[in-house]
Amino acid sequence: MRPLDKHQGEASHVLFITEPRKLRPLDAADAQRRFGELVESARSHDCVRLAGIGHKSDSAAAFIAAVLDLSPFIRDILIARPQILEALFDTALDERIEMLIASIADMALLEVSEADLMAFLRRTKTEVHVLIALGDLAGFYGGQATTQRVSRLAIACIRTTIAYLLRDAHTKGLVQLPDAQAPETGSGWIILAMGKLGALELNYSSDIDLIVFFDGRSSVLKDQYEGV
Repeated sequence: MRPLDKHQGEASHVLFITEPRKLRPLDAADAQRRFGELVESARSHDCVRLAGIGHKSDSAAAFIAAVLDLSPFIRDILIARPQILEALFDTALDERIEMLIASIADMALLEVSEADLMAFLRRTKTEVHVLIALGDLAGFYGGQATTQRVSRLAIACIRTTIAYLLRDAHTKGLVQLPDAQAPETGSGWIILAMGKLGALELNYSSDIDLIVFFDGRSSVLKDQYEGV
């Protein structure tokens, strides 16, 4: 998409610059109506650049309008959270996905409640799924690239959750970690991903299958748990 203002500058925006695959909506009138809802939501959320795009003459905007008609899941999320698209005026699609996955890893060592961590993971997972789906629909990602990104997202969520639980157990005196700042290191826990996750072939609705082992020689368990 062409730059809209000086703030947008000359940066490369994958979704908004590169020509996406042309999608044909099932209902052109509905696509226009839904796009109008997105623009109104963008205005109410101060997403100025997204609110300023027009779908009649711009291929990227026409693509978004078609997506809104074709996918109720993506439509509901983007209308509720237009900031997801607004961020792509500043950061390329691939880079934005990488930033979000990295932010999940960063949460592992922050002092947050379990409820806050769960809310963060759900919200970030939703945004990354939408971005991956947009890249998939636009023809930027093939099947393998799509499933690998979905799998990497799941792995990041699992690792952060494990790190949080280990640190929480350490804080409560249930285990004695060698290094609370690197909870997994020397913890004795081994988590194996099976099936689609193990092969990095998760799709958007896949379950994940994990096998958990514990090394009985590990010294992290407190005395009262030894031998259990």
